[in-house]
Amino acid sequence: MPVHGVIYYSSPSMATFLSPAQDNLVRTYFAQHLKKWVVQYKLYRNAVTPKTLEFLKQNINPSMLACVDEATMIDAEPELEDIIVRTKLWNFRQSFTIEGSIYEVGSFKVAIANVLQKSVWKGILFHVTYDGTESVDLARPIIQEFFLKCFLQNNKSVTPVYESFFNQPRHSLDSKLLLQLFKQRIDTVSQRT
Repeated sequence: MPVHGVIYYSSPSMATFLSPAQDNLVRTYFAQHLKKWVVQYKLYRNAVTPKTLEFLKQNINPSMLACVDEATMIDAEPELEDIIVRTKLWNFRQSFTIEGSIYEVGSFKVAIANVLQKSVWKGILFHVTYDGTESVDLARPIIQEFFLKCFLQNNKSVTPVYESFFNQPRHSLDSKLLLQLFKQRIDTVSQRT
């Protein structure tokens, strides 16, 4: 079972970081481009009650995840969102999009993507998967060293907003984890305003 490292930065100094990071990965580490990575998150508010409805779609996962509250998450067909919009019982509130690519470098799979709210840059997300061990304790320093060497060699002073290391059987990020990441982002924005 691979070990995953998810790291999210929102420092303005990293706003133009995606393209050079991808180029460096390919040129220096001979990374093989596997596919594009696109995630779309949408938040709706109930027109009558103070409830929220969230949708999450990934191009690497055919089903859509719908979440009415934190305890209830279901796999849904994309048509569900069309029905929600047409009934006008839910009002669109905001959306985030992750746009990037997935690469393979030896025992690592690396996904790098910009996080956008409409067209405004909100951060950069890194997802590193390591197949060398199943132990999170052993893999964490290996992933961190790989990450620093590949991406932050000249910019070590930037600190992540979110960092997590864990086991998961699949190589792609679980939709529920991405939903939690977006929730954290929304909560952080709400606290600032």
